[in-house]
Amino acid sequence: MKKSLNSNEFIFRNERSNQEMSKKPIFVIACKEEHEFYTNLPIRDERIIILPFGESLEILRECDTDMVILDCGADPETGLKLLCDIKTVRRDLPVLFLTEVSSEEISISAFRKGARDFFKKPVNIFELTGAIENVLRVKRSSQERRVPFMLTERNNIVEILKSTTADMPSNILNAIQYIDEHISSDIFIGDIAKIAKLSKFHFCRIFKKIIGMSPMRFVIFMRIQKAKDLLRTNNLTISKVSTEVGFNDISNFNRYFKQFTKVTPSAYKRLVRKHHLMEKNDEEFLPVVHRKQGLSMR
Repeated sequence: MKKSLNSNEFIFRNERSNQEMSKKPIFVIACKEEHEFYTNLPIRDERIIILPFGESLEILRECDTDMVILDCGADPETGLKLLCDIKTVRRDLPVLFLTEVSSEEISISAFRKGARDFFKKPVNIFELTGAIENVLRVKRSSQERRVPFMLTERNNIVEILKSTTADMPSNILNAIQYIDEHISSDIFIGDIAKIAKLSKFHFCRIFKKIIGMSPMRFVIFMRIQKAKDLLRTNNLTISKVSTEVGFNDISNFNRYFKQFTKVTPSAYKRLVRKHHLMEKNDEEFLPVVHRKQGLSMR
């Protein structure tokens, strides 16, 4: 007998549209303390089902899903064992692996056992949301290809915020829009605070509480996203890309790029070229660098 998913027991999003019901749900395996975080992910028209660790494998055997988010907290060994069991039961199932304890050995082990992406906690909500949306888009396409998250086309972060966070204060959205429009120029905290009509102190406090990082950290994050777009879509030199995204010092650009993506701009560009060559030859691309270095963000 198949195990039914009682909405009061497992499903934490109760208001589901017809569009949501026509899709397979996203399964999240996480401890109870993390349930609120996952039920509040800014993903529209998706059904999120939280599974307890003890029953997750049994449910996965009986119920269908498009992907799994496996959050093993501070116990990566238990998470890696469960990941191995999941891939034994459902080899084709994409799994995002999250843990508070990160090392190169753990990230390599997670990828070897079949994880689609690796995240070190605390994770940035935009990176995680982007990874989820990319996995679902590929999974639901007619032919799935193993393409690394960092090479896939990224949604405009400002548009994601506008469409998925209706309760975000308009002044914070205006500040983010200002950052997006001036990403190639010098950006000062005082100017952003003025756009938000707040003092610098209150703006920084509120921005970090809502977005999850300081305003200037977010500026750097946005610069790196634009740099990745330019490296993927243009034949620009690393130095030119650095200038285009507002870095006056190429060494700082290289340092922050590697900090956010775990690879250098040059390595990223080589990965893009290799991926495009493989696509042209219609061969499957296995991201070697991506397997060696898990993506994480503090």
